[in-house]
Amino acid sequence: MHRCFRFSVEFNLPHTLSLELINQWVYESGFKWGRDSYAFERLDPRLAAYLSYWLDIYKGVLLESGVPMFQAPMIRKLEARGLERYCMTIEIRELDGFEPALRYALPLCGELLITLNQTNFSLENFVKVGEWVHEKLYGPLKKASFSGVSTIPILRYAYQHSIPFKHLGKGIYRLGYGHLAQTLSKSATQADSFLGGSISESKQLSAQLFRALGFPAAQHQVISTVDEAKQAAKDLGFPVVVKPENSNRSEGVSIDIDSELSLETAYTLAKKFSDKILVEKQCAGITYRFFVFQDEVLYVNANKPRVVVADGQSSIEKLLEQDALAQKLTVPWKRKPAIPKDSETQVCLQEQGLSLESVPELGSLIQVRKVASTQWGSHNSHNVELCSIHPENLKLAVRAAQSVHLTTAGVDIICEDLTQPWFEQECLIPEVNFSPMLGVSPASILALPRYFAKLFPNGARISIEVFIGQSQAWEMAQQRQLEKLQQGESCYLTSHNKTLNSQQQNEYLPFETLHQRAQALLSWQQVTALILVIQNDEMLREGKPVDQVSRLSITDEWIECAQPYAVASSKDEHKSHTHTKIVELYKQLVENAVTQA
Repeated sequence: MHRCFRFSVEFNLPHTLSLELINQWVYESGFKWGRDSYAFERLDPRLAAYLSYWLDIYKGVLLESGVPMFQAPMIRKLEARGLERYCMTIEIRELDGFEPALRYALPLCGELLITLNQTNFSLENFVKVGEWVHEKLYGPLKKASFSGVSTIPILRYAYQHSIPFKHLGKGIYRLGYGHLAQTLSKSATQADSFLGGSISESKQLSAQLFRALGFPAAQHQVISTVDEAKQAAKDLGFPVVVKPENSNRSEGVSIDIDSELSLETAYTLAKKFSDKILVEKQCAGITYRFFVFQDEVLYVNANKPRVVVADGQSSIEKLLEQDALAQKLTVPWKRKPAIPKDSETQVCLQEQGLSLESVPELGSLIQVRKVASTQWGSHNSHNVELCSIHPENLKLAVRAAQSVHLTTAGVDIICEDLTQPWFEQECLIPEVNFSPMLGVSPASILALPRYFAKLFPNGARISIEVFIGQSQAWEMAQQRQLEKLQQGESCYLTSHNKTLNSQQQNEYLPFETLHQRAQALLSWQQVTALILVIQNDEMLREGKPVDQVSRLSITDEWIECAQPYAVASSKDEHKSHTHTKIVELYKQLVENAVTQA
């Protein structure tokens, strides 16, 4: 369970709020961030609206940047500091390792809101403001989050399904508790080997391995000069593919190279990404991405080059202009470059029997790039039904992932017809990708439930029981631990200052709070059940040590109170009040568990 922390920021409330303008910037035509609801009934409507916009921008920016803030921050205190000047104190669930980023972003989001309130929405202004957001907010926050495109979709699914997660640092997360826990970085898990990641980085090494195993591997040569590239093309025969040897996501890849002139151009492009270049015999067909997880293909995408969609009225030249305009109205970090009317575009159109002046039928997909890549983008919305794929092709993808020692892998297969076995047609495995995309494309979003079902076949939570009191509570907890040990559980017991392991022996932990001890034990792979003994009021300062409780036992003993309670008129009254408050909070945690079940 994450602790809560608070921090404050002062601000001036603008004299006027342009609600329609801010709505357009924040929710509609501009950044299109989500809208949360806040309990601001007692505030002046203008102030309430201003704070709502601010917090929505804050949450939206953080999520876009890879910080998993799925719960909106709460305003704990709002103090007037003068005419139209206020001090806002927010409370936020501490996302471990993100506190500096969270503090950094809040005042800048307030500054952004002031700008949006004073700036008319236009294409030119959106580009300017978008670049400011990219430079001041998205860029620094993205760097701090270490997240990939799959991080937020995976964590959002976990959050929505009450699977606890904790940031361990550098974009690595622990999901689940105890022996059920899994450690993830993007879509990769703790079962994915370092060796597998190293093999997948080298297309040359992967191809050598695949050939030795009898898989369809690329015929290629490693070159480092243009002359060597020309000789390799002669040896292999045109057409060829030119690509960097050790880059991913189709960066620097050129296909359909059928002359020495185009070979020189392709070599120059590939050289930007690696000093080692591959010249490869081209395989006819479509590139399909097979997402393999734990020896099962979860989804298959046809990874096609970038397209424009015909409206039935505009020429392709006009469609390219419209696409360029749409990209300008996209936030910088999601924006694709405008498609130039270059030779590559011309060749793509000619191969489809089209020209820039053509007016294609409504809904037609017009290919305008040769290769799907991160540089130009791709069109991968086509989900291939697994039932339509020949079993031998599914088996090939799984075996390719196994051969490079990856539990999670994106196996790329090039072929003409997935309904036919790979060995009855021209086929090639150009590469296997480490930590492939999940939860982004339509097909990969549909694969999330199966991914989590395989990741947590026995659930993600262990049994957590709580006893509240002093010595009597400890004795009762010890007896309960013994019962669970006799049932075969590896049950641990802890209070704020003492921990017993599964042999009911003292386990040294250098912590002084229950919160710290509980978090440590929930990360231990040998723990199958946990018992907590609540003997003081630290929860009111440190936060809840867990978010759900399986069972709650309460003794007649009052817990110890560290600080005086201002409302109480006596020490006993203070203890009674605090004890009651702690009990009510833990009862809520039991209700949380029942609700989620």
